[in-house]
This record gives sequence, structure tokens and C-alpha cells, in this order.
Amino acid sequence: MDEIKYGASPTYRKPKIENDYFPKAVKKQTFFTDPNAELEFYFQEKGWAFNRSLLGGHDKPVEEEFARYLAKGKTQADFWSEAEIALYHGIAFGEDQWKEPYRRILRELFPAPLKLLDYGCGVGSDGLKFQAAGYEVSFADLEGKSLEFLRWRLEQRGLKNKVYSVDIPKHDLVYAFDVIEHFADYKEPLEKLAGLGKTVFVNLLTRVSGGLHYAHSVNEVTEWINKEFKIKEARDLDYARLVIFVNRKTEV
Repeated sequence: MDEIKYGASPTYRKPKIENDYFPKAVKKQTFFTDPNAELEFYFQEKGWAFNRSLLGGHDKPVEEEFARYLAKGKTQADFWSEAEIALYHGIAFGEDQWKEPYRRILRELFPAPLKLLDYGCGVGSDGLKFQAAGYEVSFADLEGKSLEFLRWRLEQRGLKNKVYSVDIPKHDLVYAFDVIEHFADYKEPLEKLAGLGKTVFVNLLTRVSGGLHYAHSVNEVTEWINKEFKIKEARDLDYARLVIFVNRKTEV
């Protein structure tokens, strides 16, 4: 087994909020610079009632709605693909500042242009930011409301990015943020990710809560990844461990 290299956690710097990740052609449409307002506009267009309060405190309502899905005999996959509240979660979580250190590390270690797959993309917030930074981004997730909203977001921006739910091709780099903890068997998504790109960029939560997350041992998962594949780097940041690995079978 290769020795795992652990890097020091970077000092967190609150990123400057900029609106330059939207194409110039739509900058005049100011609601695109506010993802919350963008979601509200989408709800209005669909004729759905919009509850802005869910953007500020969505965790508890998300868990409550998920519990209702389970009570109906449905699965977590059903919840993420069908529930409207998943759209609120996707926007609120996508703009959470604690994600920026991870995105910054990716940009520093793997500069654009590269073909990047945002796996488990939800409403596509991370992928849109990478697209603006010069990456050729594709998106992948379960078919359902989140991907429908993402396709609408891309259309409004005049973007033609690929959006997949099946038959996903290989990419230079696979980015999967907050994906592993949604699987009872962590090996299943990691094996799939290893087959989708030359390099995989994934995070492992060190603290989990609620019925939507499975509590996996971060050290156990890290050791398994390094045994089955090959870890290039691992860093402990707030709430999670960042792991960058390659598939030994496809490494050049």
C-alpha cells in the first residue's frame, strides 16, 4: 500500500463575492447574480409557491420532508429526484462559503482548461463556477427536479453543457462533493467515480447528522481508497477530509 500524503489545511480566507461567473450576455439580467432570486424566478415560471425562508434554514425542513418520503416507502433517491425542497437545499448549500476552500484547491492543483465532471451535481452551483473559471464542465446526477432546474439554468445562460443521468463518459477530472455519505456502502460510488475520470476529487464528511447521511469512518474509507486505487493527496479541512486519487489501472 502506498503511504498516504496528508497536506496541511490551508488558512481559510473568505472569498470575494463576484458576479463574473455568468456570461456577459446575461449580466444585465440581474437575478442571475443572485441564485436565491433565480430559484424564485424559476418557481414563478413553473407556477409553484415559493418559500424564501427555506433558503436560510433548510436543514430541518429537508430532514422532515425526507422522513415523510421514508414513511411512504420511498427511498433517498426518490427524495432527491422528486422533492421541491431539494431545489432550496441545492441553492443554499451551493452558495455556502465553506465549500470555497475545496473549489480553490481544485483550481490551484488542476488549472483549467480540463474536462471536469461535476458528479452528484444537484442544481449545478459548483459546476457553473468551474465553467466560469475556464473548465469544460459536464454534469451528472439522478434524473428529476434538480436536473430539470439545472438544464433551465444552462439554457438561460446560453450554455450547451452536457447533463448526464446515465452513460456518463470519462473526463480528465471528476469532482464529487458531499456524495459518499449518501450511500450505505461507500465502496459503490467510489468504484464508479474511479471509472469516470483520470483523477477523482472527493470529500469525506467527518461529522454527519440526520437521516440523509451515513456515518462512515473517514480513516477506514481513506485506507480503502488507497488500497484499491492510489491517493495522490489527502487534506483535513473543516467538516471533511479532501481526498484526491487516481485509478491504478488507468494511470499513465
